[in-house]
Amino acid sequence: MHTGRIEDHQFLSTLQDKPATNMQVRLHARNTFAVVIGIGFLYLAYLIFFKAGDGFPEIDVDLSSVVSYATLAVEMGGYAVRKIHDENMLNIAQKGLTDEGKAELLTKADLVSNFLILDVLQRFPRLKVVTEEKDTSISEKDAAPYRADSYSVWLSIRDILDKIPSYRLTLSDVQMYVDPLDATQEYTEGLTEYVTVMACITVKDEPIFGAIFRPFTNETIFGVKGWGVMTSSGEKIHPKLPAETITKIVVSRSHAGDVEKLAQESFGDRFKVEPAGGSGYKTLRLVNGTAELYIHQTAIKKWDTCAGDAILRAMGGAMLDLEGTPLQYGPNSPTVNKKGLVASVWTPYTYAQEIIPHSCYLMSNACFRVPYTAPEWNRVRTLFQSEDVDELKECLAILSMWRSRMGNSIPVAISCSDLIIRLAIAELQVVGEENKWMKMEELKMQHCIAIIRFINYVNEICQNQNQRQTSIIKAVQHLGIPSWLVEIRHNASHSHVPPIGTLRKAFQFCRQWLWDNFWSRQPYEAMRSAGAVDKRNDVVAAEAELRDLRIHNAIVAYALWRNVNNDESNDGMGERPVVELLRFVMQQPFDFLKMFVSDGFLIMTDSQLKRADFKVSIGWSIPLSLQLYWKPVFIMIYEAKVVNELLINLLNRLSSNENAPQIEFQLVAWTKFFLEPCIQTENDVITQSDWSRILHKMVAATGHFDAPIVESVMAKVPNLSEKRRRQVRRIMDITLSESLCAVDDSMSVRTLEDLQRLIRKDRENVSSSGTTSTNRFTLCDGEEWCSVPLGLLPGASVDTLSLILDDDWFLAQKRHTSENLDLSVIEEEH
Repeated sequence: MHTGRIEDHQFLSTLQDKPATNMQVRLHARNTFAVVIGIGFLYLAYLIFFKAGDGFPEIDVDLSSVVSYATLAVEMGGYAVRKIHDENMLNIAQKGLTDEGKAELLTKADLVSNFLILDVLQRFPRLKVVTEEKDTSISEKDAAPYRADSYSVWLSIRDILDKIPSYRLTLSDVQMYVDPLDATQEYTEGLTEYVTVMACITVKDEPIFGAIFRPFTNETIFGVKGWGVMTSSGEKIHPKLPAETITKIVVSRSHAGDVEKLAQESFGDRFKVEPAGGSGYKTLRLVNGTAELYIHQTAIKKWDTCAGDAILRAMGGAMLDLEGTPLQYGPNSPTVNKKGLVASVWTPYTYAQEIIPHSCYLMSNACFRVPYTAPEWNRVRTLFQSEDVDELKECLAILSMWRSRMGNSIPVAISCSDLIIRLAIAELQVVGEENKWMKMEELKMQHCIAIIRFINYVNEICQNQNQRQTSIIKAVQHLGIPSWLVEIRHNASHSHVPPIGTLRKAFQFCRQWLWDNFWSRQPYEAMRSAGAVDKRNDVVAAEAELRDLRIHNAIVAYALWRNVNNDESNDGMGERPVVELLRFVMQQPFDFLKMFVSDGFLIMTDSQLKRADFKVSIGWSIPLSLQLYWKPVFIMIYEAKVVNELLINLLNRLSSNENAPQIEFQLVAWTKFFLEPCIQTENDVITQSDWSRILHKMVAATGHFDAPIVESVMAKVPNLSEKRRRQVRRIMDITLSESLCAVDDSMSVRTLEDLQRLIRKDRENVSSSGTTSTNRFTLCDGEEWCSVPLGLLPGASVDTLSLILDDDWFLAQKRHTSENLDLSVIEEEH
């Protein structure tokens, strides 16, 4: 039946019967255009909704535009605040409690001002705004009676805002903090002089613009990063000179007593404390020079600080928390600063360094009590490495006093130091042969207790830093504790007491470790790190770098001042650079002196020497003009009683073999400049233990000091044994003797034949002080042997020279020689 359908086989046959032809596709112009447009829209949608991340492309805004609207916003809000107060329509309510437990108030003015400010900022719909008030109950109808004519307001400030430099900002990086009414408590009490309205623009973490409007005086203060600070009347504000600034600290009215106590501990009687309301008002007090510091010890919201911080930064100052860190305002930072606050136009970092050791701010699990005062800490720091029994007893008495103050809450590092000092005293008191074996057994037990306690302490810190528990050896390696010390701890714990020599070696290591990781640091750093600061820690390294930078800048500021004020009679004690330098000398003498003796300051560089036309050579005498240049600093050092540390720092540099000749000549000259008056004076400018340290450093820097100076220093160390004195003289003779340089040829190294010839000559001239004929060794004439390098390379130091005699008979006659054959001038051999 015919169905009208072509069957498959018919279709195939039809194709086979026809000749092959080429297929052609023709593009229609309209269809092609439609496809291209479609692909373009798809790509644009990809860029907008996927590539941009939040669904929108990046937008740039002009800084001047954002600043104009921010300033307009605070003035609009401020006019409403003033009008509501004039109408006496405050509608006071309580929205919570402050950190001091006082009611946190909310008024109609807060809400209306907030509404008007946000309404102005709608010009930037994607701008992130952080504001104090979250209540949205105010409507346009409620706010309308208090809305000022925005155009007339803008006209009043247009000319001023046109002066502000402008540049483009990425809007996603910009954030604005708004405080629609600062000092609400004072506002309700009628204390309108404290009331402000504030807005702040931040880029990432940094505030770059701040505006503070005082509605009851009709004045706006605003500042821009890199440009400065100006009033709404067009007056540019410059920082008051330090001498013109009133020495006051402004604080919140709620905790004036606490800050007054903190100020007394930190600054003595230098400042008066004045209670005031409102963070914006207190910032303006710093700006106009009627106060020098603004301190806050409890938590504070960042909309209270941001505008003031931006203005202070524009003037060269800053707001810091009580850890010494600048406040951050980025989107990822919390809106509440719980670390307290210190603010100043001048040197806020210096003030923070003085306040931090005495401050305890409210921070979760970070508020700590300390048992010491700053003078007590510095005294223990000075005495900790002493070798004098009386000084160590004084150190122990201070540590015991700290223990009684805090009981079991005493920091573990201080507790370990207490044991170490007790052990050091016991070591120095082991004298005489009576019951010596009993004394040694007791001494061993003290060593074991101190070492066990020390290792447990370090292990506890390291285990807390690790996410999982590990062996003691692996844990403490992180802080540089060797495995042999842990083995001593294990043996002592299981009644396998090591020899006294091994225990003493461990004791010296523990004492040095505590010094390096705890006592050598600033108090707040040591306490915050629990005494186990990893030197590789980025935070610690950054803090040390920042501290050194501040000291460096303080010395540079002094030098700039001294270059202008070089009058001999001008000691500059009232000048700001000198005052700042004095603070470092008194508060951080160790860090200051290390920086002071570096190149470019006390030790002049080649370029400085050329500019001053100073010719430095061997035996250089320091010019009088240079002495007078640093005279105010020298007075500070003597008044702070740290001239001993200055000498130690100079000798440390001098003992290095890397000094250029010009540097070395200056180091020698300055060392003698400070050393000789200290030797000649009858006053105890330097303690016996410090004289001992100086002597040790002089031996390390041999070749620079003649015999009379060395003998004078040794005379200041009466407890130095005669044996040690002979060793010092012998070491100094080796270096100072003219025969060291008077060789027969150009070679400075003697040959084996030279040694044998001297030995034969010495056997013919054995002195009466030599050993008996039954001994295998006789004492040689040191003068004839001084030019022979006993195992040393040319130019090597003799500071650690040791002579180990590997002879069975000799070792059998001597006791405890394995660890006591070095030529140390400080520690006695036992």
